[in-house]
Amino acid sequence: MLDELETDERYELWGGVKQMMTPRGTEHAYILSNLNGLIYSFVKIRGLGKLFANNTALYLHGDVTCKDYRLADLSFVSKERLDRVQARGIYGPPDLVVEIVSPGRRNAERDLVEKFSIYER
Repeated sequence: MLDELETDERYELWGGVKQMMTPRGTEHAYILSNLNGLIYSFVKIRGLGKLFANNTALYLHGDVTCKDYRLADLSFVSKERLDRVQARGIYGPPDLVVEIVSPGRRNAERDLVEKFSIYER
């Protein structure tokens, strides 16, 4: 499993199913860069915790033996919960998850329905 994360391919693993991630468009990248800068500055100045950019594995269940993970565009972990941050990802739900929804029905369905329900739990 650890070797799987050391690849150029972007995918998520959930329910034992590998889900390939499509490359981001320029608008998505632009929005992500701006949000990252704004949120990072706010978090850093106030010493609130740590902000993680895309490709950080979120093991939302917190179980180190379960291989399922998601990749959010941005995730924030407060200083009170930094014990969840490990070398290979975040084990347990972060305090904030940001998904930038790319155009297209499939992207909207994945991010607004499927991933939202997982993050909400």
